[in-house]
Amino acid sequence: MYSINPIPYKPLVDNQSIITEFMTLERAIIEGTHPNSPELISRYIALGKDHAKSQPESTVSIYIEIFSTLSKAAESTHIERQWRQCCLDACYRPLYFLKNFSLSEDERNHIRFLKIKLASLKEF
Repeated sequence: MYSINPIPYKPLVDNQSIITEFMTLERAIIEGTHPNSPELISRYIALGKDHAKSQPESTVSIYIEIFSTLSKAAESTHIERQWRQCCLDACYRPLYFLKNFSLSEDERNHIRFLKIKLASLKEF
């Protein structure tokens, strides 16, 4: 289980630390284990950005993974509604970050599909 750290976000230097915490938060977000801690979502996204900076060749897939995690949590009926709403509210952020990258035609098509998925999630 992820313990909430009261220390404000500071970028981690060690890439392995970033990946470990990123994966831990990913699991906590999907499982909705801390529904009263929306700052975990911001931390998760910030770690994803750090991870993407350290792995430029994987930037697109990292942001898509962040979107997928958040949308999966937003769609889950097994976690609290306020957590689902927080995840839904944050879904646009990884897609927004992707607009700054040169994408292939396939990647642009996939992003369009994710935007359509996000629009359909807003209906729940």
